[in-house]
Amino acid sequence: MPLLSVIVPVYKVEKYLSRCVDSILVQTFTDFKVILVDDGSPDNCGAICDRYQELDARVISVHKENGGASSARNFGLKYVDSEWVSFVDSDDYLEPNHFEVHMRAAIENNVELTISNYLLIIPQIKKQYAPPVSCNGIIQKENIPGALITNLISSSEFMPVWRNCYKKSIIDSLKLNFVSEREVFAEDYLFNLQYYGYISSAYIINEATYCHIIDKNSLSQGRRRGFLEMELKCTELSRKILNKNHGNKFDALIYEKYIDSLGYSLFKEGSFSSLSEIKAIIKSPNAQMILNTQGRPKGKYSLFFYLAKKNKYAMIKLFSFIYKLFEPLYRYVSYLKYRNHSK
Repeated sequence: MPLLSVIVPVYKVEKYLSRCVDSILVQTFTDFKVILVDDGSPDNCGAICDRYQELDARVISVHKENGGASSARNFGLKYVDSEWVSFVDSDDYLEPNHFEVHMRAAIENNVELTISNYLLIIPQIKKQYAPPVSCNGIIQKENIPGALITNLISSSEFMPVWRNCYKKSIIDSLKLNFVSEREVFAEDYLFNLQYYGYISSAYIINEATYCHIIDKNSLSQGRRRGFLEMELKCTELSRKILNKNHGNKFDALIYEKYIDSLGYSLFKEGSFSSLSEIKAIIKSPNAQMILNTQGRPKGKYSLFFYLAKKNKYAMIKLFSFIYKLFEPLYRYVSYLKYRNHSK
């Protein structure tokens, strides 16, 4: 039985799949197996997965009907018989020492979670940088709410599951699975919120060993209707999880998240929605509930909240288009801000 299992959901990534799998198979840490989950991909991904299974005994290729990345991850968990489990997106890739760094930190510090930093690779501007981490080293139970959960809620810093390694026994104890990304926008967030609330220790690795590609055509970057409903469902589920595990400790942050969800939703949908569709979003009961609160939005989407309060539908559409038009510039400014940290 290997120490680590690596689950890779696969769907319509024929162009990138070999890069991803090859980066896993050449890891300096070798005590692992790879579970390639073909999520009903209509291209040659399934055949590529089968070929890797034939070439390397550490690879398992499994196939299922299309259900989305969450469904594929849940399916892959059924094949895990190792102590540790990790997830890799099939259009990303790893530095050769990625799992060595994780497993060394896990074993030497006897922790229940490891989180590494990552390189954010932006093809639009041909740049990459490693975002700074707010903390590093070992995090004990009493510090997890402040160091991990607060940052997860307020900044999504520790949201992606692909930067983490998890204890399979804890996933089983909690009966954890991923909510479909077709139902909520941040399925990683809900999974981690439950896991972080249970564990007694974690280790944060400052070294950037995961290479994450920002693709404007991906599911998280592209067009999708119903953002507000999905955002609010995610926030409501997270509120229930937090209240169960921590009482009302995080109510203020959840309150802010409800407000931010409206601004973000209008940003995502505004540019490709008609004025009547934007009006329908703003006049919906959920949006009106948020607009009638006394809170103040924060962050780069706060403008959309204020425009919604004034019923400025055309301005919302215009600024949504402008924000997306200048998003490469925003990415470049982020690169300039953090490039020294990446060296």
